[in-house]
Amino acid sequence: MLFCSNCGVELDDNMQFCPLCGKATGVNPNENNDKSITSKNFTEQYLPLTTKQKIRLFWELSSLSFLSGFIVTFLIDLIHDKHVSWSLYPMICILSTWIYITLFCFVFKKKILFIIGFFLNTLFLLTMLDFLDNLNISWSVFIGIPINMAFTIMMAILFYIISKIKNKGLNVIAIILFAISIFCIAIENSISYYFYNTFSLSWSALAFTSVLPFCIFLFFLHSRFGKNIDLRKYFHL
Repeated sequence: MLFCSNCGVELDDNMQFCPLCGKATGVNPNENNDKSITSKNFTEQYLPLTTKQKIRLFWELSSLSFLSGFIVTFLIDLIHDKHVSWSLYPMICILSTWIYITLFCFVFKKKILFIIGFFLNTLFLLTMLDFLDNLNISWSVFIGIPINMAFTIMMAILFYIISKIKNKGLNVIAIILFAISIFCIAIENSISYYFYNTFSLSWSALAFTSVLPFCIFLFFLHSRFGKNIDLRKYFHL
């Protein structure tokens, strides 16, 4: 019975290399070292990807897909209509979506830069869609910018609050839902002021009152059970 001198794992009699650490088991030290190095290099080639490598791979594949869609859309419009017209809408959306993915992949940990980039990209998207609609900028200024600013401020506040929470669980979901209900109020008031020159609460108030009890319930569950919660056991399911 043989054992590896490096890691101590049990080996078969005909094994030339340790299957665990790659150390050679032969007599010739020079030949064994070369084979050991080769075996280790062979093993390292199949190591799992790191998180950074996975993000990079996802971004590269997404960029290739978006570029293909961008070019295909442009060529179809150019060949069919002999000029660029409707394809400008999907091309602007594709470009903006690619910028969003780039921000999430590479700038998300830098919260200030991420928030600024998110705001500017959303502003670019809304402004371009408004301009392409009638070659004039109207609703993107009076509706798009207030809603974009409200969402950006809400996102910045959420980042700050969640970063200060030590025991994260259902309370994070409750905070996000509560912020979304507030954002609905901002959306309705921006639209109402643009069309009717007044502020009003109708569907956003219903959304807020519907979400608020559920948020309180989530806060209660989190304070009662913390992170280690098993609702099936608690409700005898």
